[in-house]
Amino acid sequence: MRIVSPGLTLAALAALSSPVAAQCDYEAPREARVEASGLRSIVIDAEAGELRVVGRRGSADVEVRGTACASSRRRLEEIQVRVTRSGDVARIETEVPRGGWSLFGGSDRLDLEIDVPDSVPIEITDGSGPVEVRGVAALQLEDGSGSIRVEDVSGDVSVRDGSGGIELERIAGDVRISDGSGGIDVFDVSGSVTIEADGSGGIEVRRIRGDFLVERDGSGGVRHRDVEGRVQIPQRR
Repeated sequence: MRIVSPGLTLAALAALSSPVAAQCDYEAPREARVEASGLRSIVIDAEAGELRVVGRRGSADVEVRGTACASSRRRLEEIQVRVTRSGDVARIETEVPRGGWSLFGGSDRLDLEIDVPDSVPIEITDGSGPVEVRGVAALQLEDGSGSIRVEDVSGDVSVRDGSGGIELERIAGDVRISDGSGGIDVFDVSGSVTIEADGSGGIEVRRIRGDFLVERDGSGGVRHRDVEGRVQIPQRR
């Protein structure tokens, strides 16, 4: 554990607490896996921390690798990831205690990287932290806060987001988005794009082979280019 000298200046403390310098007081690896043969769905329930999900062609397992970060040894032991399987559904769940702020920046968290077969649809519920998903069969994502980036999905994508920017690129199916705040960028979609609700933040879509529909828009501009289907955007009063 790092100890801070009483003689440290406020500027030095600010540098230590910056995102670049943020460190764990205590950290430990977390790993788990389950056989993927016959799976029809993978459900991920993640709490605080970064989440990266990557589809791998021909993968025989669902493999989870992560780093637990905590403000004390006791809290570190409480941060866990569990992988279970029931029939054709695999479930990945994390446990991260609330609170636990560190003097060196950030709170308790579990950063995860998950490899999955690229032929299995994914359902994600995420609390906070950035989310990146790439190369999966289809995606349903519900996120509290943090940036979202999704690319190279061979089916439909549905995103419900509280806050944080959303970037989607190279989606072979339809896209549906409901967003509280943050910008939305959607590029290269083979199906249609529907923005069910957008609280605040700009929307930009490009190269959409289907329709582009905005059902409810709060504040922020809407830009579109190269939409082959119908475009419907509510008029501002």
